[in-house]
Amino acid sequence: PDQPPPGSAQTLPGGRRRSPNDLARLVEAVVAALGNNGSGPARAALEQILAGKFKTEDDRVAVDAALRALAAHPGAENDALLIRAITAAEDLRPADRQGLWPTSTLRVMALELVKPAASCEFRRKLAEALANRLFKLDPRDPVREFLIAPDPVNCGAQVVLYENANTPKENRNRLE
Repeated sequence: PDQPPPGSAQTLPGGRRRSPNDLARLVEAVVAALGNNGSGPARAALEQILAGKFKTEDDRVAVDAALRALAAHPGAENDALLIRAITAAEDLRPADRQGLWPTSTLRVMALELVKPAASCEFRRKLAEALANRLFKLDPRDPVREFLIAPDPVNCGAQVVLYENANTPKENRNRLE
């Protein structure tokens, strides 16, 4: 049978209409439940959503909800996935699966969600991942700016960046 396009209103049994907002709220609720679950299969589903492998009625809402669920439940596995989203978004969500979420948007959204509550350990691991991934840190990179900001919570991350041979001299001077 013909199906209405994703995001359009649908008629439910009894003649009631389901709006796109209903679908978005449903996607948000299911993804939030996966984040609350915390199990390996739930985390794998969140990773598939971020990777564009898990199809939903609204990919944009699903990715946003997955990032929020991961950020709301800090822990080694969730933090590692968020760090991948920030430092290796193009590997996590290759060009053929980007859709409405280009890697630059995924990266910035993940960073903005973790900024307020990122621990010293998270920031240090983020700096390590960034230093291991990039040959040279771009002076305009928002992740670099976040990590070199004068904040005591950034000390471990700044040591990692300072010790990295690829850190530009201007960044080293700023860190000193």
